[in-house]
Amino acid sequence: MGFEQRAKAKVLKQTESTRYGEDGYFLAKSDDTVKLAHPTSSTIGKNAGDLRQTDGELIWREFVSLGQRSGWGL
Repeated sequence: MGFEQRAKAKVLKQTESTRYGEDGYFLAKSDDTVKLAHPTSSTIGKNAGDLRQTDGELIWREFVSLGQRSGWGL
């Protein structure tokens, strides 16, 4: 495993275990909405692209689209 792969793995592992407040957490998703880091390890590797808000909007697809349009991500 090269330096870049080791660095990414370390960041993802740290992301999974970092919390803020009583119930806050961080997560990471790929550009195709696959969960890369999440405190619930059983969800890692699963696609969240079809997750909808109560108004029907595909929330993760919109996040990815916004990040791509802005050039900096979320």
